[in-house]
Amino acid sequence: MPKVTYYYLGGQCPARDYQGAEAEAAAELLGLEYEAVDITGRPDVAAHHALFFPGTTIIDDFAIPFPSRREEILELLRRKGPLPGEQSYAARASGRLDEVSWLTPAMAPDVCAVCLARPSEASVAGKRAFFEGMSVKVPHGALGLVGKAGGRVVAVAEFLPESVVPYPIPDKRPDGAFVTCLYGVDAGGGGGGGVDYRPALVQRLMADIHTLGYSRLTILAGDEMPYPNGPASLLSAHGFRDSGELAIPVLLRYRRDTARLLRWESVSG
Repeated sequence: MPKVTYYYLGGQCPARDYQGAEAEAAAELLGLEYEAVDITGRPDVAAHHALFFPGTTIIDDFAIPFPSRREEILELLRRKGPLPGEQSYAARASGRLDEVSWLTPAMAPDVCAVCLARPSEASVAGKRAFFEGMSVKVPHGALGLVGKAGGRVVAVAEFLPESVVPYPIPDKRPDGAFVTCLYGVDAGGGGGGGVDYRPALVQRLMADIHTLGYSRLTILAGDEMPYPNGPASLLSAHGFRDSGELAIPVLLRYRRDTARLLRWESVSG
């Protein structure tokens, strides 16, 4: 008997509660059982279902890796593919950062505001709890890099040691950091004044990551779209290379894309 299962990586995605609630509502409309599964510390579950995203709804092997309204979930399932509509991405000029700092749990409200237009208190609390839980698993406590411009956070690169990430990433190394999420205020099309601050943040991340004891960065990036963490050209322009180890078909709301595993390694690493 099929069921609706929502797999999530703790509170890493601030849309976790919304995505889970809509998946549960869709299950009720379909007359199916619903289950929510936290994959934190459960690499066996992530590997079995080929999970690489912080939140994925699966219905009878059909995966939806992004937050969706219950009506959208039903229509995506009916079509077994994207919804009718246009979804494109045009690269923007790179923005200049005024300040960068390592990400700490106290920054949860600011980073949630980059990802969501109006983050709820529950979303912020979940994100902070996730950061606090993960910070004790890394000796330096840094969970990412944050970029500011004009006095506000405009770009974020969250990362974790490869050994901590439950996703089935090939060739995990103790000196490797996996970028779980790369996002910015204008990465998807609005809010940043027409510029994308992620390229500048990626450059700083590559320059500074060795100070935390890492010598390699790994990221899963979409070929053409900013979700997840793309487009890949943004990263390849700064020296990331397709490892050739993964090519994952990704369902988006209005189209499909392919996510690939990109890697960068310091010359001294």
